[in-house]
Parts: sequence; C-alpha cells; structure tokens
Amino acid sequence: MPPYTHRTTEKGTSIIRTGRHIIGTVAVEIVPENLARRSVYIQNISANDLFVGGDPDELTTEGVKVYANGGYITIYTTQAVYGVATDQGSDIRYLEESHE
Repeated sequence: MPPYTHRTTEKGTSIIRTGRHIIGTVAVEIVPENLARRSVYIQNISANDLFVGGDPDELTTEGVKVYANGGYITIYTTQAVYGVATDQGSDIRYLEESHE
C-alpha cells in the first residue's frame, strides 16, 4: 500500500476527504494548508505514539501526543498539520471536512 491515499466525497455544503499515511520518525505533512477547512480528525491506529502540530521541527518537544492503538484528536485549523511517530510503519488515518 502506498504511504498516502485519499478519497473525497461531496455532499451539501461540505467536502469530506479521508486519507492514510504510513509514517515513521521523520516528520511528514499529514494534511496541507487548506483555507476552506473546517476541521481535521486524526486517528493513530498503530502500536506507536504519534506527535502532531504545526511546526515539523518541534513535534517531539512541542507537539500534541496522540496515543497508540486508536488515539485521536480533532483540530480546528486551516494550517498544515504535521506528524512524527515514535517508530517506523505507523498507520495514521485522517478525515478532513471543508467548505465547498
């Protein structure tokens, strides 16, 4: 499976975009900046903890911890969100809601 997949569904006045990343100990962009975004839900379904935030260089010191095995966070931001895991092969899922 590729490290990134996504799917987009449009209904009414919202666009729902879902995706997946397989990440490790190097920070990656989970979702890019999106000025139309309402929220993004990030779930960590791996056995490794995840740290998320807006600055890829400070995730392990300043990022928010998303616990392993189903931990999740909802973020209300239009900025890019980055993540880094405590080990390789971490399966991260997201659901992003945005305006049309």
